[in-house]
Amino acid sequence: MSDTRMTKRMKKELAELNKQDKGYREVKRHPYPYSFGKMKTIGIFGSGDVGASIRDAVTGVRNYAHKVGSSSEDLYFKVRICTGEMGPDNPSLFFDSPEQYERHMFAKLDDEVKMRWHRKNLAAKRALGDDEPRNLKVLTNGQQATIVK
Repeated sequence: MSDTRMTKRMKKELAELNKQDKGYREVKRHPYPYSFGKMKTIGIFGSGDVGASIRDAVTGVRNYAHKVGSSSEDLYFKVRICTGEMGPDNPSLFFDSPEQYERHMFAKLDDEVKMRWHRKNLAAKRALGDDEPRNLKVLTNGQQATIVK
């Protein structure tokens, strides 16, 4: 067994620690869209209200330089789950990209949604002065490609 694999006991202890975190939620999803297999429990971390630090929905790591409600929100793929599963406060979820959201939440997004987000994200990086290479292009399917000459 590899050292990077978690034992059942380690997973249980981590789950108990996460449950003590007030921003942590669990939702149940089918592993793949429209499958009828066993549902899986997905752990996600929500960010707070306006002015709170943006928190990665997958890892729970806070980025203290980026705040909810600021222009730095455009650097993330922002989601709200409005099904009632997240509780009465319904926090915002911030993912690194639409593709990360799809993998983590077992969801499938429209290619147009992904393409619009990648363009918006690239514009936000330029506006915020992020050192983004000038030869980065957003392809029609929403993926990024670097043009090398």
